[in-house]
Amino acid sequence: IKKLFEVMEDEYYRRGKIISKRKIDYYMRKQDETIFKIIFGIFDLSIENDKLPTYFGIFTKIDSLLDIKEDLKIGLINISLEDCEKYNIDTKSLLVKKHLRNIPGLVDWYDNEVEETFKVWNKAHSLLSEEFLKNKKILLYFYQHLSTLKRSNFKI
Repeated sequence: IKKLFEVMEDEYYRRGKIISKRKIDYYMRKQDETIFKIIFGIFDLSIENDKLPTYFGIFTKIDSLLDIKEDLKIGLINISLEDCEKYNIDTKSLLVKKHLRNIPGLVDWYDNEVEETFKVWNKAHSLLSEEFLKNKKILLYFYQHLSTLKRSNFKI
């Protein structure tokens, strides 16, 4: 539980800040690790394949892509400084524009992130333990998020 509060505290302190990809990845991995430990503890599951933790971060990434509009409303920017530069995204517009589609470079960044996220998800999914995959509620949660992400086509 302590780790969960640390994750929430991290999000609070990084509001309004554009940080490096390395830091965003770190926060996402930390959040996934924390949540997975809780989920696996509740359902008495184990990680049979020790490679799965290398994919921690993908689940939070899926949520961050789905919730981009809501996150930006509260000042939580999950777009790295490097990506803002690469896609020429006006960082000042991220927190003030109501129509995110109109921010140059943002749709291109989003489309690329969705594509890369699906590639990583397919690798991570193949490593999930059989026990985990049998738990329909957990699996349904991730598939619902993924299908929503796939259909969203950045409808903001």
